[in-house]
Amino acid sequence: MNYFVLTLVFVIQSVIFASTLNSNNLQKFKDDGDNSTDAECDTCLAGMDLVHYILSDPYWVDTYLIAAKQLCESIPPGSLRNTCLTYVNEYLLLALKVMANSVRPESICKALQACNSTTNSLTHRTGFGDNILCEECRSGFILLKSFITDHQQIQNIKSSLKIFCLLFR
Repeated sequence: MNYFVLTLVFVIQSVIFASTLNSNNLQKFKDDGDNSTDAECDTCLAGMDLVHYILSDPYWVDTYLIAAKQLCESIPPGSLRNTCLTYVNEYLLLALKVMANSVRPESICKALQACNSTTNSLTHRTGFGDNILCEECRSGFILLKSFITDHQQIQNIKSSLKIFCLLFR
């Protein structure tokens, strides 16, 4: 559960950082008289591609299922706990599949008005599925995944955090 939370925080921080950098680039484009629509559209498409990847990648789907089951187990025994576990066991996987299949970056970005029908994306995309993220991004995710799931690395992070926390007591 802690790994899931740390990973989620990392992803959110990365998106915020990327958005900040991109807003600086967009301002630069606007100052230069360039059309920023392509950059805004690409930012939206990249974000929606990431959402699709996170909803459909087997590692993340397993992580959500484990986290949801742990959340249900934390509810005191009774009908609510049983209902929660039933939902997770019977419906969560299907719900994640439906959400992953519903994420169509171009449609969502057009609905958000980040892209319009005449916008030509700076990044060429060939389709949906496993090939959504570029190879560099995918290898970055694989590296992050191996880093987070490596027991020795986790122990090193815990030790570093303990030392860091002791400094501020």
